Amino acid sequence: MLVARQEWVQSVVTGAAALFVCSACAGPLAAGEAAFRDGDYPKAQHDFAAIEPAARRWPPAGRAEFALYRGLTIASLGDVARAEPWLEEARGLEDAIPGSLSPDDARRLETAWQAWCSGCTPTPPGGGPEPARARPQKLH
Repeated sequence: MLVARQEWVQSVVTGAAALFVCSACAGPLAAGEAAFRDGDYPKAQHDFAAIEPAARRWPPAGRAEFALYRGLTIASLGDVARAEPWLEEARGLEDAIPGSLSPDDARRLETAWQAWCSGCTPTPPGGGPEPARARPQKLH
């Protein structure tokens, strides 16, 4: 009985910790995703660029989602070459840890991959675009 209770407590604590870690990335990421969904790609690009340093320290699911939307945003602004490393990172994380992306985001990634990534290679976890390569270009 005591072992079962300890396992239950451990699972609750682990779940709460995971929820806390994921909630740390939800707010900033949500703003960029909302701008992306609204078609305001310059604002989405700005929002994602602003949180990029923090996003590199997020758990895999948050990093995969960030990389996906960063790549989709850059591609939507017409710069597929700069989008590819981000889509490669999202694909690498999803391949290494299936379920890192929600089912809808996994479908978005697959659609983008087929449309834009003919020569892409998934980036293993811990890799990703170099910061200098990922900096947004000034939009006019």
